Amino acid sequence: MASSDQPKADFRDALIAARYFFDRHDFQSAARKCREILNRDGTNIEAMSLLGSIAEKTGANDAAISVFSRVLEIDGANLGAHLGLGSALAASGDWQKAAASYRRAVALDGNSVDALNGLGTALIALGDRSAALRAFEQVLRINRANDMATFMANALKGNAQPPKAHIISASFDRDAGTFEKHLVDVLHYQMPRLIAETLAEYHPAPFAAGVDLGCGTGLLVDSMPPDRIKTIDGVDLAPKMIEEAGKKRRYRNLAVGDIADYLNARPVASYDLIVSADVFIYVGPLERIFAGVDRVLAADGLCCFSVEHTEAEGYEVQASSRYAHSVGYIDHLAAQFNLERVHSAMSPLRRENGADIPGRLDLLRRAQA
Repeated sequence: MASSDQPKADFRDALIAARYFFDRHDFQSAARKCREILNRDGTNIEAMSLLGSIAEKTGANDAAISVFSRVLEIDGANLGAHLGLGSALAASGDWQKAAASYRRAVALDGNSVDALNGLGTALIALGDRSAALRAFEQVLRINRANDMATFMANALKGNAQPPKAHIISASFDRDAGTFEKHLVDVLHYQMPRLIAETLAEYHPAPFAAGVDLGCGTGLLVDSMPPDRIKTIDGVDLAPKMIEEAGKKRRYRNLAVGDIADYLNARPVASYDLIVSADVFIYVGPLERIFAGVDRVLAADGLCCFSVEHTEAEGYEVQASSRYAHSVGYIDHLAAQFNLERVHSAMSPLRRENGADIPGRLDLLRRAQA
């Protein structure tokens, strides 16, 4: 234990440095600073808590659970540790224990929006959507401007809207430089390849013109040989993702904006292929997008996309704040907007925290008149 003012000052400076590195996502340097402190003061709660947050941020959920549990052995009323433990337990898929941690946090501070939002997401995962709604509504009584609670409460009440565009854009722009490596190496993302293989099976001839909705950095065009499509356009909300896609020189035109707005501004029947990988999961209600697909898809054109799968009717928000869409909902939209199902296959979208995210690849065709 520190026994003089000088070591305490050293700890203070080391903690400042650790937080500096943490805020800049230099987790290795931040962890090194935390360990320097803990080597001299093994019960330094601030260093332990930050080390737990680093473990959680880097996907080391078991380590995060262990660290936050140790903090709570020392200080059972540590709100941050209860929140960190709840988050790590949620990331590991132990929603029952996560909910218990968040409830303890709420008991310590009934006005903690982080605790209430965390409890709400855990309750969704546990299937108690009514209780989840109450948690998010409590957040809104505390802070009407809370984006997370507003989005989740509306979704649970059936008034689903996409998350605010600037939130999605900022999130993806922040990770644009490492996006592809993380998806492929960490999350084992294979949907672009599966879409390309499905299109090759059902339409071996080259496409004349296509559009990649939510193109991101261009992973989908990477999976399609250049001779498979003569020209392809891309649209995405995140400007930095568009910049990365442009470096591949595969797209004819790239646009920053809402995909429904983009489709509804394009000429009628301008594409014989529309593709979208892991984009509809952020949208929820797809009527505006399908109306745009109906507008721009040429005769015999194909629309191929992935969704997270649900056996529930329609679509529903998940604990991740993403949406899952049922087969019945997509078939209803297809009938409404002059499309017909050609193919559907269950496939994991990616791996998160060691578990597969259940997904589905759907292929629709312009319905014959």
